[in-house]
Amino acid sequence: MRAKRSLQASEEMAMARIGVAGIGRMGAAIAERLLECGHEVIVWNRSAEKLAPLLAAGATAAETPADLAARSEIILTILTDAAAMERVHAGADGTMAGGLSGRTVLISI
Repeated sequence: MRAKRSLQASEEMAMARIGVAGIGRMGAAIAERLLECGHEVIVWNRSAEKLAPLLAAGATAAETPADLAARSEIILTILTDAAAMERVHAGADGTMAGGLSGRTVLISI
């Protein structure tokens, strides 16, 4: 009974535009699951070739982290270390340069 209610609730929820930066094993799995759930998924990775399977599954690619931020309501970053986080968030074309406003949620995993 509980599963049925949960399924109905998820079917009624609005789908979001979710950006995922860092398409390693975890980032790819998260992006794939979000696509399966019907969300619009925008992906970015410093090695663009890792995006191919997700693009084939329906995701769209962002040119830069700033582009990802500008196009997303929710941003998930799955990055390797503090240096990568600094580049992706605070760099010249980082998420903070992408016009973040009160409408965007940023989650770093």
